[in-house]
Amino acid sequence: GAVRFQLPSGWGGEVESFTSFLDTRTSARLGGAVLFKYGRVGYSALLGDAGEESQWYGDVDVPVQPWARLAAGAVVSTYELVDDDNGPEGDDRDLVTLFGRATLELFQGVRGIAEVQGIQNPDYDQDVRVLLGLDLFAGRGASDFGLRRGGRMW
Repeated sequence: GAVRFQLPSGWGGEVESFTSFLDTRTSARLGGAVLFKYGRVGYSALLGDAGEESQWYGDVDVPVQPWARLAAGAVVSTYELVDDDNGPEGDDRDLVTLFGRATLELFQGVRGIAEVQGIQNPDYDQDVRVLLGLDLFAGRGASDFGLRRGGRMW
């Protein structure tokens, strides 16, 4: 479950908790974040039989024009895949992920999205991806597909 509260000024907080049970194995995720007008900064931890993870995260999403938004975020985490009593101690791995996104309202009901993602972990020193997309839903609902009914699109 998660609880989020944000004042009209933008300040607020969120708390998350998740627990998983499978036979005799249990895992739990606990976390919290401070919210501000255009983003959040938080901490989350996973504990239990599925492994351990500790992460700091943050993201911002800023409107730069009525028809354009810019967003960016980062996650810095340390994790251990599976707590193995027979394995070596301290087999922690570090992971850094970054993203930057531009969202443009091309016309009513259609958004263009460009995103750059980067990751750095023990297996990949630098992995960068560029994603381009067209959002036809654009907040109008699945039945409309974001496009106006009949006539021209603009």
